[in-house]
Amino acid sequence: MHECQEVRSLVPDACVRMVSNGFSLSSRKVLELPRPASLTRVKTPFILFMSRLHIMKGVDLLVPAFQKVANSIPDLDLVIAGPNDGARDLIEDATKNSSVSDRIHLVGMVDGDTKNWLLTNAVLFLLPSRDEGFSVAILEALASGLPAVLTPGCHFPEAVSAGAALQVPLQPNLIAEALISIAVNPVARCQMSKAARKLATENYSWDHIAAQIVDCYQQKAHRP
Repeated sequence: MHECQEVRSLVPDACVRMVSNGFSLSSRKVLELPRPASLTRVKTPFILFMSRLHIMKGVDLLVPAFQKVANSIPDLDLVIAGPNDGARDLIEDATKNSSVSDRIHLVGMVDGDTKNWLLTNAVLFLLPSRDEGFSVAILEALASGLPAVLTPGCHFPEAVSAGAALQVPLQPNLIAEALISIAVNPVARCQMSKAARKLATENYSWDHIAAQIVDCYQQKAHRP
């Protein structure tokens, strides 16, 4: 949406329509997968961050926020998944200086069954990003029924409006409060999970995206 606004500000007379990325929702069914060997140290329940390890993704906020969460919820872990893009050392240093280093797991790039296992077994998804275009990681989490904690830079207000996510500023204390509020409330977590799947299914299936694109062309064809 913010990109559409930028285009309109530059070309006021332009006909601009926003169509989201499509997603193969059939691949996001809950799967009964065995725990991958690479994740033997990960205990459930856990919070999942899944994105490239870059400062733009807010990775510098992960450990400070989780430290506060961990102090309140002693059986909750944090899994940080994604390829290194310059910030892995920053996370490792923060983890070493943390009193809960044994509960923070950097698992690197994940795909296939490993990725599916994380999405299936996480209880929360966290992305404290400073700027996103359209985050496929958020969509994957929503399609897997994960309640999400996002920041304004994620540009995903639809998830908040649908009741599938909480949006908080880029502050560790507030991120921690949001995570705790969901983690300790199974009823709210269940409601958010249902809202997340509903949002993904009704708005991001390929049939829905295709219908939007066809409508765009039809409107353009009939425009004087």
